[in-house]
Amino acid sequence: MDSVIDLIHDLVDPNLEIPDNFYKAKRLVSKLGMSSMRIHCCENGCMLYYKDDIDLESCKFCGKCRYKQKASGKKVHIKAMHYLPLMPRLKRLYASNRSAPHMRWHHEHRRPPGVMCDPSDGEAWKHFDRTYPQFAAEPRNIRLGLCSDGFTPHYVSAAPYSCWPVFVTPYNLPPEICMTSPYIFLNCVIPGPRNPKVLIDVYLQPLIDELKQLWVQGVETFDVSLKQNFNLRAALMWTINDFPAYGMLSGWMTAGKLACPYCMENTKSFTLKHGRKNSWFDCHRQFLPMDHEFRSMKNAFRKNSVEQGYPPPILTGEQVWERVQNFPKVAKEQPYKFDGYGVAHNWTKQSIFWELPYWKDNLLRHNLDVMHIEKNYFDNLFNTVMDVTGKTKDSVKARMDLPEYCRRKELWLQEKQNNKFFKPKASYSFTRDQKRKICEWVEQLKMPAGHASNLGKCVDMEHGKLHCMKSHDCHVFMETLLPVAFSGLPDRIWKPMTEISLFFKDLCSNTLREDNLVQMDQNIPVITNKLEKILPPGFFDVMEHLPVHLVHEARLGGPVQYRWMYPFERTIGKSKRGMKQNHRVEGSMVQFHLGREITNFGSYYFKRSVSCFQNRPNCHDDGGETMKPLSIFNQPGKGSKKRTRRNLSAIELQSASTHVLLNCPQVKPFVDYFVHLYGNERVFENFSKWFQDYIYDTKNGQFDQFLKDISWGPIKTYSMNKYVVNGFKFTTEEYSKYKKTNNSGVWVKGGDGNLDGVDYYGVLKEVLEMEYSGWPTKKIILFRCKWFDPTPKRGTREIKQYNIIEVKHTREYEAYDPFIIAQNVKQVYYVPYPLRPDKADWWVVIKTKPMGRVEVENVLDVAYQNDDSSIVHHTVDIELENDLEHPEHILEEVDMEEITNEGANATIHEDEFEYDDEDEDEYEDEDEDEDEDENEDEDEDEDEED
Repeated sequence: MDSVIDLIHDLVDPNLEIPDNFYKAKRLVSKLGMSSMRIHCCENGCMLYYKDDIDLESCKFCGKCRYKQKASGKKVHIKAMHYLPLMPRLKRLYASNRSAPHMRWHHEHRRPPGVMCDPSDGEAWKHFDRTYPQFAAEPRNIRLGLCSDGFTPHYVSAAPYSCWPVFVTPYNLPPEICMTSPYIFLNCVIPGPRNPKVLIDVYLQPLIDELKQLWVQGVETFDVSLKQNFNLRAALMWTINDFPAYGMLSGWMTAGKLACPYCMENTKSFTLKHGRKNSWFDCHRQFLPMDHEFRSMKNAFRKNSVEQGYPPPILTGEQVWERVQNFPKVAKEQPYKFDGYGVAHNWTKQSIFWELPYWKDNLLRHNLDVMHIEKNYFDNLFNTVMDVTGKTKDSVKARMDLPEYCRRKELWLQEKQNNKFFKPKASYSFTRDQKRKICEWVEQLKMPAGHASNLGKCVDMEHGKLHCMKSHDCHVFMETLLPVAFSGLPDRIWKPMTEISLFFKDLCSNTLREDNLVQMDQNIPVITNKLEKILPPGFFDVMEHLPVHLVHEARLGGPVQYRWMYPFERTIGKSKRGMKQNHRVEGSMVQFHLGREITNFGSYYFKRSVSCFQNRPNCHDDGGETMKPLSIFNQPGKGSKKRTRRNLSAIELQSASTHVLLNCPQVKPFVDYFVHLYGNERVFENFSKWFQDYIYDTKNGQFDQFLKDISWGPIKTYSMNKYVVNGFKFTTEEYSKYKKTNNSGVWVKGGDGNLDGVDYYGVLKEVLEMEYSGWPTKKIILFRCKWFDPTPKRGTREIKQYNIIEVKHTREYEAYDPFIIAQNVKQVYYVPYPLRPDKADWWVVIKTKPMGRVEVENVLDVAYQNDDSSIVHHTVDIELENDLEHPEHILEEVDMEEITNEGANATIHEDEFEYDDEDEDEYEDEDEDEDEDENEDEDEDEDEED
């Protein structure tokens, strides 16, 4: 490790000459251990020429030759796999102070019981710690997750080619950096051009050998943060894959009537007579309580059918091992279908992961991918309701199956006079005019930058459908926009569709609570059965069945953000864009990742002020803390370079100064005393003038210079149209008018900057920077907003059952209180109803999540408890008595009538002038001619197997 540190110092030496060719550059960084190796493999994927078989000349299973003869007489291997060793990459996590202290984060930060914010809160993690206490005793031991997914590196028109990278990621890190790009390690690239299918285990042998060594022996590692050596061990917690790859890794084939890996042979799925597809229709009443009314309904589901059964049991790891221990491994024998396949079981092999000593003790071994399940569910539901030709699940064959299974005569095919049949319109589908209105509504949507892609590009007005939507677009639409888009449906249909949308929204929350998961586990079978009473049997394939098991996995593994495919799909997308050699795609991908690893690791040793890979901020980065904040002043934030001087009117100056004082922790004792004397209703009108007179009244004693400075109010005010804070990018309403994104929606939570505890929703009109006198410089950012009326039912109403908030955009807040501190603001956007003329004055509020950070809602972290969660306390110590009945520092009461009748001294100046000062260096240059498609998510380049 010392040699590595010395090499890093050599690399950052300013006198070191830059290598003049690629070979010298690779040789310079070779000592860092960032290398890859090639392992020859059989042309058919039967085996690797590895360990005892390294000297073989041909495959011992199929007999294919290992080498081919060139015209020059040189022997060249036919096929090889690129492998990147795991242990050097895990050791490197402890070689820098940028990452080593974070590897103990899960051990040092504990949440209250029943609250899950990361994988360490799940039952699977806790069960593993109880089963292996020696492993859990060392907090630096690493828990790993594994993902493998296939993608096509070439264009669609090129020859078919399937490339399969395998990624490994550690879970010890904090939520903000866990599963981010620098900590997703490429382990190997399985060569194409064919899908490896069940033979994927052959290529995983080197990884399994390393994992066994990391579990049994460990590896000596130096922790630079604690300056000590320790024996590092690691364990694989689970795999993350889409549903087809789930079957490849687990050994349970996810196709056919036994596709569900939880229900297994106890499933009640069947094959449709005309549709020839497997259906899970009426398979969910068994998950309901025994006394539920749906169980006894004979004609609402399948004809003449009642349900008396229990849900299928979930097998433990020991029970699964008993079933598969006698199956052969693919690495030793060719795969084949065992007796009873497709009828009694769906096993195709004994997975190679069973070689890990602890694998049978893992409660959650393979994850169902919420990303693909949600996308497929949305596609099926949206295309069925929109009646998209070729994609709807309500096809002619589905209607032909209805008489076989259901008593829904209104949906049966009807015969015309010319002996032809036609499909009656269903109550759950839209008319042509309604579909056109929804497409126009989607085309006009303007969402915040980075929230989703430009959905207007996905609209096909001619056919009344949406196309080419990425997984993240479906995620946003399913959880936020679907209840609004489907509001024109009858209530009996709209309600269960809204409930399934709310289910996915709750499931994808950053914070999961045990009591909420219990309720969700009870609700999802009811929701599915409600949909079964409406939609045809052909709609319910395995993707509509799997949500029944998602809550169980959430209780075991924690929030789904650590167990879905989004981070890995983004990494694959970056790899596709970074590969330059289409003839050798695997090698090009490996070299791209090695280059990123070297750049990232080397940048750990640069100062944070140096512009490099690790220190490069994203577009939603607020700049962090450049200096210690003074109470609410000088808080992190990043504004536009283009600013203009702004002279506030008298009423604006009074309102802004009062708002700043009321939210300053040092002024709170004075606010409490003022309210005690004169009541709460006169605070906003009179407090700022009273506070100024009180501070400078010598009878009241000497006060801190900080209080004197802020009592005078701001001395300079500047206006700008952009500001980035709290992970949100805000722009004014006027600036957003001609953009394809809208970042002007604001939301203030009750208690954050307002005294009445009511949530306020509004639109950002102007960003103001106010500077106060004195040293050090005190600056604060205020948003001037237009607030909607927060009065319940009259101006703001909430449908709590479906978590829908509406605001009446034609009613504004009557009181004059337009200012709010930027750090107290969150972002929203507003969506009108496309098919509800009776709600033309009402907009639906859609709340967004910050970029680059993880919000943990209503959870106090034991290590970071704070008395006031709405304000970051970096206060100046001020000695003040807080006894409101007999305060020693209050010597004289003030005449309130005198304060009320005295006007402010500020004058109105509407003219503005361009500001150019040396303080401009604090602001980052921004290109005014920014890309109109700024909400295109560049990282969301996915190649999915749906």
